[in-house]
Amino acid sequence: MELMKYVEKYNYLKIEMEKSGTMYGLSDPRTIKYSQELDLLLNKVMKIRYLGIKGRKKQPV
Repeated sequence: MELMKYVEKYNYLKIEMEKSGTMYGLSDPRTIKYSQELDLLLNKVMKIRYLGIKGRKKQPV
């Protein structure tokens, strides 16, 4: 499954970001780097997971 290959990287980035935020603060470049990498990874996952939604039209209510 394509989503499962991102789980390990997600867990790693999340832990590193939390450690960096605790040690250096939220505005430190190291913490920001982990946060940006995590955001990019989550965007990839959401595109994979909801790929079919892009082409759908809204149903009239």
